[in-house]
Amino acid sequence: MKFLASLALPALFAATLTAQTTAAQADTPTDTQLLTTTQTQSSLACPDYTPDRGNPGIAAVPAPALRILAKHHFLLCPDTRINGDAAVIWYPKPGVFTWKPGDPAILKTLTEIVDRIARLDDFPETITVWDAADEELSTQIAPDFKLKETYTRPE
Repeated sequence: MKFLASLALPALFAATLTAQTTAAQADTPTDTQLLTTTQTQSSLACPDYTPDRGNPGIAAVPAPALRILAKHHFLLCPDTRINGDAAVIWYPKPGVFTWKPGDPAILKTLTEIVDRIARLDDFPETITVWDAADEELSTQIAPDFKLKETYTRPE
C-alpha cells in the first residue's frame, strides 16, 4: 500500500501543477488579443488617434513589450504635434509613449525605444525626447500632452 500511495502523491502534484498552469494561461491574452486591446485603449485615450496613425506604431511594438506596458496601464499614442527633430516622447505622467506618425524610420525607433525600456521595466521619471536615430534630445521641448478627458484607465 505504501508503494501505491507514494506513486499517487507525485501524480496528484503533477495534476495540480498542470491545472494551475492551464488556469494561468487562460488569464493571459494571446498576442492578437493584446494588440487589439492596446489599439482599443489607445483609440479611447489618445487625442490624435486614428487607426491609420496609431495601428502601425502599436503593431510594430513586440508583444512582450506590450505586455509590460499593459501591466502598468501605459499607452502608445501617435501625436501629429511633435515637431523638429523629435520622433518619440515619453510622458511619465500619464504614462504614455507618443511618436510622430507616418514615417517608417520613426516606427523602427519607437519599437526599439519601447522594447528596450519595457524589457528593463525602467521607465524614465521625466519627460524624455528621442530623435529618429534613437538619440536622446536634452534640449528639445515636448508639447504638453493630455489624455482625452473622457478616458478612464482600467483598473
